[in-house]
Amino acid sequence: MAVLLFILYDPFFTGQFGGTIVHSYSNITVRKDVDRERFISFPSALIRFVLKFSLGWVSLLTVTGNEKKKALHDFIAKSVVLNDQKSI
Repeated sequence: MAVLLFILYDPFFTGQFGGTIVHSYSNITVRKDVDRERFISFPSALIRFVLKFSLGWVSLLTVTGNEKKKALHDFIAKSVVLNDQKSI
C-alpha cells in the first residue's frame, strides 16, 4: 500500500492541483505546454513521474539546452514548469 501511495502521490497532485506540496512551497506549478492555464492530465503526470524517477538527473541535462528550460520528462509529457505567480 505504501508503494502505491508513493507512486501515485506525485501524479495525482500534479494532475489535480498543478504540483505537489513541495511544488507549492517552491512557488512552481506544472502545466500543459500548449495551454498554460490548464494542469496536465493524470496519465501525462504519471508518465512524467515514471520518466523523472527512472531517468533521474539524466533527464535534467536537457534543461539548459532549450528556451523553456524543460527537462526530458517534460518534453515527453508535454508539460512545462512555471513560477506560480498566484503564490508570490
